[in-house]
Amino acid sequence: MNAMATAAPRAKARASAPARGRPVLGRFLVLNTFGLFDTYTGMVLPLMVDAAGIFIMKQFFESIPREVEEAARVDGAGVIRTFWSVVLPMARPALITLTILSFQGSWNEFTHFLVATQSGRYETLTTGLARFVSGGLGGGSGAVKE
Repeated sequence: MNAMATAAPRAKARASAPARGRPVLGRFLVLNTFGLFDTYTGMVLPLMVDAAGIFIMKQFFESIPREVEEAARVDGAGVIRTFWSVVLPMARPALITLTILSFQGSWNEFTHFLVATQSGRYETLTTGLARFVSGGLGGGSGAVKE
């Protein structure tokens, strides 16, 4: 209830006064505060926590009839066995959709990878392509002697 009471005013305040670079700076500060800046975990962890993915899977699991799970339990399957052998195979279309959306979302998260890393040690394909297109693959751009 408290979150609902404060979400609308906070969202309106953020929407009314958008500042350039605010999301990027906030992302950097969070990664730096938790010691995740320029680490593999700092690149992967924020992309793993996806509310849309949880929502998609929840909606799909709610569409599976309870009778299917009850039949598995009658046959002697436990909760984990029911999930792994009955429910998860039925959720294959939702899992494929989630995989495609996750790949597309992580591909489009260029700014996240740009902010999350500084060294070239953890460079992703998107940042590497951006560096290639901008001409940043050379050995340096010092002054040209005549």
